[in-house]
Amino acid sequence: MKNIKFKASIAFILFCLVSNIHAQTASIETIAKKDTLTSAKSNYFLGKWELLVLGLPQGDTKFPVVFEMVKDTTSGKNVMAGHIDKSESGGEIKFSKVEATDTLITFYFRAQGYDLVVNLAKKDDDTSEGRMIDMFDVKATRNKK
Repeated sequence: MKNIKFKASIAFILFCLVSNIHAQTASIETIAKKDTLTSAKSNYFLGKWELLVLGLPQGDTKFPVVFEMVKDTTSGKNVMAGHIDKSESGGEIKFSKVEATDTLITFYFRAQGYDLVVNLAKKDDDTSEGRMIDMFDVKATRNKK
């Protein structure tokens, strides 16, 4: 029963994330600390991606994300950051932490009071696969528009 309630809670969070409900976000100054972001060793994950989270109780859910290089205000180095792009509704949800290698990326964000984490691994030049909070499969496709 607890597992069902937990999955329902996560489903609600994702529903809110996709809809036009304001989620708590962190400013770039908050996330751009030396030990918070990882320098990009590869440009593979940079750019726009469409994430599809599978197996949610209300159905599969899509949302666009953007990974970009920003200047770390502490070290002055370029580091990878990102956000969920909600430009059509006038906002975005910034990632609190991004860790990337040549073939893997992990990003963290907060939505509706919950800490969420997504892990993705490179599959080919334009697709990645992984898991969200180790419960839901995620497929990512590079947005070439």
